[in-house]
Formats: sequence, structure tokens, C-alpha cells
Amino acid sequence: MLRLTVQFADGRSVSSLDTLTGDPPDPDQPMISSGPGTGGGVDGWSFDMEYSVRPLPPPGPLAFICAWPGRGIPTSRMEVDGGAIRAAADTAMTLWPDDPYCSDDC
Repeated sequence: MLRLTVQFADGRSVSSLDTLTGDPPDPDQPMISSGPGTGGGVDGWSFDMEYSVRPLPPPGPLAFICAWPGRGIPTSRMEVDGGAIRAAADTAMTLWPDDPYCSDDC
């Protein structure tokens, strides 16, 4: 299986292989969820997936770590600035304030 891990600057992390704990889950614990994927492509070997992670990361490096041992793909790591993601979120505009699917951080 493809394993995607997101690691926050404060040491918290979440993997696409983790299971949710708690009911409701701890809002400070990172959570990753996948959206619909599409596959096939011309050669039948391509597949696109969408993932979302919450909560917003703290300032500092935000690491994305990916591995797919079953396909011979070794671990790779890419870091981005968590502070830049928070700054972008601060510019977000609420379009539907009464949306029942939107929590306080939408």
C-alpha cells in the first residue's frame, strides 16, 4: 500500500494508514482523509488521489513523506513552510457561514 505521512514541526504526525481514535476525535490530533481517486490513464498505470489534513499546521517545516514498498518505491520526503499555509488560510473567505458541514475553522 501507498503510505503518505504528514509530519508537523511540533512532532505530531499522521499517516494514510492510521485509524481514527476517540469519539469524537481529538481536534488537536492530525487527521488525514482521502477523497475520490481516478485511475487508468493511457497506460493503465496512473492514479490520482486527493488528501486533506487537519488541523492547520504550526509554523515551521511541514513534511510530506511517501513510500510504496510493494511497488519498489523508496521513501521520499518533501518539506514546505507550515507558516505559509497558515498565512494562506488567514486570507480564506467564508462563503456559506451556515454550512452544517463546516466547523469553526472553515
